[in-house]
Parts: sequence; structure tokens; C-alpha cells
Amino acid sequence: EPLGSQMALRTFDNILQYCEINVRRAVPLALGLLFASNPSMDVMETLSKLSHDSDEHISQNAIFALGLIAAGTNNSRVAKLLRQLAVFYDKEPDHLYMVRISQGLLYLGKGLLTLNPFFSDGLLLSQTGLAGLLIVVTAALDMKHTLLSDLRHFYCFLDDGHAAKDDRH
Repeated sequence: EPLGSQMALRTFDNILQYCEINVRRAVPLALGLLFASNPSMDVMETLSKLSHDSDEHISQNAIFALGLIAAGTNNSRVAKLLRQLAVFYDKEPDHLYMVRISQGLLYLGKGLLTLNPFFSDGLLLSQTGLAGLLIVVTAALDMKHTLLSDLRHFYCFLDDGHAAKDDRH
């Protein structure tokens, strides 16, 4: 719902300004979960700023969240931003890997698939889709030991949540 999303955005802004670093690391992932396959300009700008953060966990989570919010949309603004991030993080393999994963999510199904767990105009929720997103986002909280290490098979849980845009379940 739009009103709840705006309230959550304001709360996340306050968390980014006033909370300690461990809490701030979860904000990009929460934004990615809240706006999955639904890119918003405000969220893109916030994640773009966070993708250049000095803390590597925040920047990696922001890059991954960019892929989540733009999953299956072929959004040209996010595509341009991810290309710029690929050049910026050319010498850092973990960041570059997350950029490549996000680019793959952006072009999910050549724009015909979505990761949004809501369907029927937002009235119904796919529990398996939400579970797949939650598993991957929870694993991304400790990205260095899960998604960036030998546990890369966690990305397969995103398969539970993808569906055709016009024919959701």
C-alpha cells in the first residue's frame, strides 16, 4: 500500500541518520524487500547513495537491493546506475559480483517476470514468493559468509518467488 510504504521510507531515513552501523546495514535490504520489482525514484536515489557508502556491507546490500527493486523491469535508470557501479567497483571482486547479480535480476526473464509477491492488483500475497525473498534477504544480512562464499545456491530461492507479470499464479 502506498501510505504504509511512505511511512516506512521515513522510518528508514531516520534509521540511516541516527542508528548504529549494524542497524544501518539492514536498511537497504528492507527497502529491496518492500519495493521488490517496483522501482521508485525515492528508493533508487537512496540506494544509489548507499551504494557508495564507506561501509562495504552497506554498499553491497544497497547494490543487491537495487537488483531486487528493479527485478524484471528492464528499468533504464537502474541499468545505467549498475553500469556505473561496475566501473566504479572494477577492482573489488565482491562488489562487482553483486553488481552482476543485480544486473541479472534487472533483466529477469527479459522483462517478463517479476519478484513481487503481491498479485491481483496487490490484493493477494504469494506466501512462497515472500518466503523465497525473505530467505535470500536474511542470507544477505551476512553476505560475506553466505551469498559471497560457498553458499551461493541461496540465490535459487528467488526461483520460488518469480512469476509472469500478467499471469501471477
